[in-house]
Amino acid sequence: MTTVRDQLDTCQFLLNRARLAEDDNAIRRLSERRDMLVKQLASISAHLRVV
Repeated sequence: MTTVRDQLDTCQFLLNRARLAEDDNAIRRLSERRDMLVKQLASISAHLRVV
């Protein structure tokens, strides 16, 4: 099982490759995925601070 952080790292790697390839569709999809993962990670971090 991969962690949210692992997924974020992989997504960022793929996003960088998409930017190099100038693949607008992949950039859009990966940017949306990255934003969702960042929000998820922030939510988990906030929850852990409360607990």
